[in-house]
Amino acid sequence: MEKHGGFPHRISATINNEKYETLRRQSESHGYDISLVARWMLIPSRVEKLQRGNLESLEGAMRRPLYQGVKGGERKRGKQRNFWLTDAEFELVTRAAAKRGLIRSAYVAATIHEQIGLADSQGWPLPDGITNASVDAEAKNLLRKMEESASEESTGN
Repeated sequence: MEKHGGFPHRISATINNEKYETLRRQSESHGYDISLVARWMLIPSRVEKLQRGNLESLEGAMRRPLYQGVKGGERKRGKQRNFWLTDAEFELVTRAAAKRGLIRSAYVAATIHEQIGLADSQGWPLPDGITNASVDAEAKNLLRKMEESASEESTGN
């Protein structure tokens, strides 16, 4: 797979066109690139939202089923969008998707739609100073916390 800058993982998800335009406008109005805000939105808020265990056992469940076609007269209300992620972000998305019983692309679409709705209701309170490095660091920190809590549980602390 082609790498996109420092983001080796791509997830394609169908995002509602209107919501995507809202995300784009709000990102730009805060001085951010849409891809940065989208990646920030995909990071779960708590360790409890992550599936624990070996990622290799989850990989089969993350595959999109074979395309069955669109029923006659049905139109998509969104467009396939690519989300490029770091290794840590990709692992978080995989674990969060598995915890919700979804494949990665469905998790990305659902989370982006949920986060846009939440942001709309709260007046788009994006944090100041988020960067590619800070989003990746936040992802790595959440993974570290997950490992620490798993370690504490296994030792009985």
